[in-house]
Amino acid sequence: MPARVLTPALLRQWAAAAAADLSENAEQINELNVFPVPDGDTGTNASMTFRAGLAALAAVPSDADAMTVMRAFGQAAALGARGNSGVILSQMLRGILDAAVDPSRDLDGRALAAILSSAADAGREAVGDPRDGTMLSVASDAAAAAREAARADAGLAHVCVVAAEAARESLIDTPNHLEVLAAAGVVDAGGRAVVVVLDALAEVVTGVERPAWRAPILARSCDVSDLRAAYSGPAYEVMYILTAPAEEIADVQSQLVNLGDSLAVVGSDDVWNIHVHVDDPAAALAIGHSAGAVDGVKVSYLLPSSDSALAVVVGVDGDIAQIATDAGFHVVTQESFADVLADITSAVGRTGQSAALVVVIGTHGAVPQSAWQNSAADISLSVLACHHLPQVLAAVAVYDGGLPLVDNLAAMSSAAAGMRCASVHQSREGATWTSGGWRTAPAVDIYAGVAAAVDDSCGPTTEIVTVVYDRDRDVDVERIRQAASTASHGCDVQLFAGRPSNAVVSIGVE
Repeated sequence: MPARVLTPALLRQWAAAAAADLSENAEQINELNVFPVPDGDTGTNASMTFRAGLAALAAVPSDADAMTVMRAFGQAAALGARGNSGVILSQMLRGILDAAVDPSRDLDGRALAAILSSAADAGREAVGDPRDGTMLSVASDAAAAAREAARADAGLAHVCVVAAEAARESLIDTPNHLEVLAAAGVVDAGGRAVVVVLDALAEVVTGVERPAWRAPILARSCDVSDLRAAYSGPAYEVMYILTAPAEEIADVQSQLVNLGDSLAVVGSDDVWNIHVHVDDPAAALAIGHSAGAVDGVKVSYLLPSSDSALAVVVGVDGDIAQIATDAGFHVVTQESFADVLADITSAVGRTGQSAALVVVIGTHGAVPQSAWQNSAADISLSVLACHHLPQVLAAVAVYDGGLPLVDNLAAMSSAAAGMRCASVHQSREGATWTSGGWRTAPAVDIYAGVAAAVDDSCGPTTEIVTVVYDRDRDVDVERIRQAASTASHGCDVQLFAGRPSNAVVSIGVE
């Protein structure tokens, strides 16, 4: 018999069924994935997000009420969300908690319509640039159909089926709203995940298996593989968990919108899952560091690349140049952008390869990814920008010449972006220190500045403090070491000679 109300037991069954169905359909959903980035992981991300929520339910007492079950599921899904689609799905789950539902009332058809509407609205609110033809419009259309059915006093089972049917119809319509879907002849991958979730709900409530869905056969002007090869948007996907007061999040969102695209921010209770696509992973992390504590950093490289490339570091000398050389990098020290490109092109030509993995520091790090690509059309350049020399050292340290280029870029960008950086400056007015890219304070001298900057940057999970001092300045290296060691509270302190940009000392903690 169809269920009349959504009980806690049914919600648990739905969570398990949806997680299983997403896993079963993950490969099919991945094949549809062309928007916002054709990286073929939407199904995998949606499945992992639901599984994170499902795992949390094991700790929820069997006699917990429906809202307790959904709260545990939604919070765990938000923290475990993967990728753009996973983050949006998790926010839809969290939106259920904001639904205008009386906790003392049964979760019937009217309540479900309110829940689906709240979930659809929450999904849109989480996205920096909401678009039709995506999972957002599929969820909205399903919610609208559910509201219409509820107004006619339909029961829970009917509302579930109507919502699932509307989601399928909306999914089929997605290529009419997004040109990239029409060109590839596919429906939206994220929308397909929403259909799987609503089909699972309808099956659990009605006890009747939903008819299998088959993607419509559409005319296409290009293959999905062509879209992936031609992708030229932001180079990196950055995700991290930010612990910060709710009042800080609007400013974080505003800064990230200006930095990149595909922004999604979900969470509550001062814990947020941040997702954004950018060319500068370190800048995206610095925005998080300026608002609160950052953890769980994950950086993925999005641009197409070859499996082998010459590894290049630009803008270093001294100790750091030697370290990079020993690690297998070609070191470039030219000042002008044109000279750098000429040197890289020449070096790549000598190796017989067609690509270069480039780590840039200082002013070269401010050059947009598109400029690097457009200025060296004869070779493929994959660029990792670093703002501080300790980030270069962190990136070089995890480089493995035996790994494919994409794997190296993911590991190196995570290492660089996950480092919290600080610097100490000296002028005629005196010494100052800056931490996290925004907090600045005066110091008695550079050694006191080092101590204050290290103390401010270190946290309970800090293991290594990397200090790069200006080799051309008259500084007492041992006093720098002592100041950093004392302030780091027992962490491993590593000192290197270099030329920090506009600073006497550059600091990185990890």
